[in-house]
Amino acid sequence: MDCSSFVCYYLQKAGKLKALQEIKDFVSKSKNIAFEDIKRIYTKEFAVFFRQAEENSQFWCRILNPADLEKGDIIAFTSAYIKENHTMIVDKILSRSDNELKIRIFDCTHFPHMNDTRKSGDGIGSGEIILFKNSTGHWDKYQQSKSYKPCGCLDFGRLKSRYNE
Repeated sequence: MDCSSFVCYYLQKAGKLKALQEIKDFVSKSKNIAFEDIKRIYTKEFAVFFRQAEENSQFWCRILNPADLEKGDIIAFTSAYIKENHTMIVDKILSRSDNELKIRIFDCTHFPHMNDTRKSGDGIGSGEIILFKNSTGHWDKYQQSKSYKPCGCLDFGRLKSRYNE
């Protein structure tokens, strides 16, 4: 299992099937493929979906400021380098400043995070990441280990509060 598959699994187990179906419908329409041919949702697809969610989603809203993240929100990090793409679920905000946000997340990864629960460094677990704001005010970088800081695009999504299945 990889990170985006884990997020889909999490949504299924949480009973958010209509919210997950809405993302699959979006992917089907945007890629012009049959719904039943979608085997999985990738990080980049979560990111693109979140960017349009405010106007077009029944179940999701886009979070523009990561300082507003809450438990259960989804972070989609995309980069020009596909191996750096990553999808995570927020557990809690640990600390915040104007340009940094330290978050405890849970995910599935082969690359452990800071203060990670995975003893083997692989699979489902939780750890800490730091999001960074650049000099132009965009949140475009995150640190997942003591030395690794990929640059790219950060997108955030939340299930709407009125959504109860």
